[in-house]
Amino acid sequence: MSTKTRRGFSLIELLVTIGLIALLIGILLPALAGSRQSAQRLVALSNARSTSQAFELYLGQNNGSYPYATPVESESPLGGLSNFVVFRWYPEGTIIANSDLFSVEWGWPSLLASVTPWNEAYQTWTSPGLGLELPSEGRDWQDQLQSLGLNEGQPFSQFSETISWRLSNNFTADPAVWNPSANTPADESLVRGVTRSEVAYPASKVLFWDTHLAWMRNRPELVDGHWAAPTPMAFADGHAEALLPQDARMPVTNRLRTQRAPKAFRDTESGVRGVDY
Repeated sequence: MSTKTRRGFSLIELLVTIGLIALLIGILLPALAGSRQSAQRLVALSNARSTSQAFELYLGQNNGSYPYATPVESESPLGGLSNFVVFRWYPEGTIIANSDLFSVEWGWPSLLASVTPWNEAYQTWTSPGLGLELPSEGRDWQDQLQSLGLNEGQPFSQFSETISWRLSNNFTADPAVWNPSANTPADESLVRGVTRSEVAYPASKVLFWDTHLAWMRNRPELVDGHWAAPTPMAFADGHAEALLPQDARMPVTNRLRTQRAPKAFRDTESGVRGVDY
């Protein structure tokens, strides 16, 4: 009779096997994470196209005019009369009054809700991975933003940070606001609704862009007011791309905001008559 001995793994072989598995995981995980990030960027681009279609609906119902909130004159908390922009926010019954006449850059959903209701379109208005949900009460916005580290205590941040797409200021003021050689003085009368017919190069003028990039694994560097990473954006002709903001044309000073540094997309030379790329 012969006896067979069953041979198991030695300790060294077991350690080598574990090491190889760990090495494979180390190689595969970044690739999988990169694939997930690429997939979410595609979702962001799809959301940009969907939101562009909503803008088209709005333009069709408003004589070709982009979203614009007419300022109303009211008594200022600091005394005297001032112009305020008023938004009907979500949930229903939430009203925001803001003295920044360019605040339509984040308040545009208040206007687009007439063609695409919040509960139908909100997920396309936020960066994939942001994780914000429509609240049942107004204060829930602030609680959610604080849990994500987005509420920095700035005025109106509990509302402005609930929307990822930023609308270019160029679409809410006369192109003369961004004309460095203009001889006429700039005043608040230049803040107005812009029409589709005024956009000279719609395929080269950014309409809105993703300001959160919540789908990125690592937060990129902030350069000149924009994340230094390919950013999903939509152009005035409706197409969407992910481009580096730092490659855009140099911005010029907003003559109504001379105390603020100019930023790409927001402060394009000649406004909607200019180009960003």
